[in-house]
Amino acid sequence: MAFLVAVAGPAPATEPLPLAIGGNFTLVDQRGETRSSNEFDGRLKLVWFGYTECPHACPMALGTISAALDELASQAESVVPLFVTVDPEHDTPARMAAHLANFHPSFVGLTGKDADIAKVRADFRIAAQRVADPGAFERLFEHTTLIYLMGHGGEPLSLLPATLPPQRIAKILRGYL
Repeated sequence: MAFLVAVAGPAPATEPLPLAIGGNFTLVDQRGETRSSNEFDGRLKLVWFGYTECPHACPMALGTISAALDELASQAESVVPLFVTVDPEHDTPARMAAHLANFHPSFVGLTGKDADIAKVRADFRIAAQRVADPGAFERLFEHTTLIYLMGHGGEPLSLLPATLPPQRIAKILRGYL
């Protein structure tokens, strides 16, 4: 837990995390359009990995990110929130669009082929595993529950616990804007 507390605060914007996290990707957004990671360069990125039928962590995190963006007001235009599925078999663009309609309008939902999602998960060091048997919860995954704050050029800046208050996340983001 000390690690998370240490990286959750704003560091100097010139000092990215000393971890190899992130990478280039090409995935499909909730509108069915192909999106490349480099098109988000120039803005901060809040990246969350989850799935549309997640019962707890994902709705909470997406709501927290949405509230942090609301807290930023006009400065939110300098931040792009990305929701990357860990369940590409189920999370089609249409499902992503329907799910993200409940959250901040600037969210970009990303899905794709299993191999493409697996590469992005590996690049971000995301653990995700389906844990439910068919007949129980049809879609239950254990997955990493950190919000990745990525810099203007895609460099990792901070790992934020999804339980941080939105006001704290907004304050951290302001430190990098």
